[in-house]
Amino acid sequence: GCKGGGKGGGGSEGAWIDPADWEEHQAYVNQVKALQKKDPAAKDQWQTYTDTVGRGTRDPGKHTIEFLKGFLDSVGASFTFSSSEETRQLVSAVKLLRRKSQKFKAFWTQFCIDHGNGLNDPGKHEGGYHIKMLDNMCVQATMAPRGGGHGHGKGGRDGAFGSGGDHAVKRAKLSDQWDPMKDNLVQRVKNYQKMGEQHRDLWGRYADLYLGGFRDPSRHDAATLDEFC
Repeated sequence: GCKGGGKGGGGSEGAWIDPADWEEHQAYVNQVKALQKKDPAAKDQWQTYTDTVGRGTRDPGKHTIEFLKGFLDSVGASFTFSSSEETRQLVSAVKLLRRKSQKFKAFWTQFCIDHGNGLNDPGKHEGGYHIKMLDNMCVQATMAPRGGGHGHGKGGRDGAFGSGGDHAVKRAKLSDQWDPMKDNLVQRVKNYQKMGEQHRDLWGRYADLYLGGFRDPSRHDAATLDEFC
């Protein structure tokens, strides 16, 4: 059989090519090469794509048809591939949200069925896939009718995220008395953020998605903070 130019890299697992598929494989190889020559941005995207899921193997001939087609389809769908570090952060954020929110977990599962061949493991997807998923979720959230039907909160944000975040803040303001449980949770969230940039980013993403963008933990009630912790 054909090896597509040599032993493969990364997700191509050796890039073994059935002789019957050689012409199709070569056509995809030529498309990727032509795209890189034509568009410097596409060349950068190919480098990021291969660094992230192709073990750094740049030669298109050393990847499978599926790998090459995945790249071309993603570029055609205006995906933006993230760096390895950005991808790791996005994967960590998605894993955290799946653990903390059953609704998010259900949304993620359905999105993977519709757009990811049913592959649920966040670590198996490139950063651009996670960004597309978050964009899709935001569009659906802003288009969805509000259950309570009550307009805009004072937090400066409208839509589904704004109303949810404002509601959490209003719950926190219902009681001004000292709450030792809340104080402990606030400190836990603050300490979590101090553990590093990635932890700080995870809290920020969580607050932006579910708490109306209010990142100060003291602005949320104990139940909301406990949900994150």
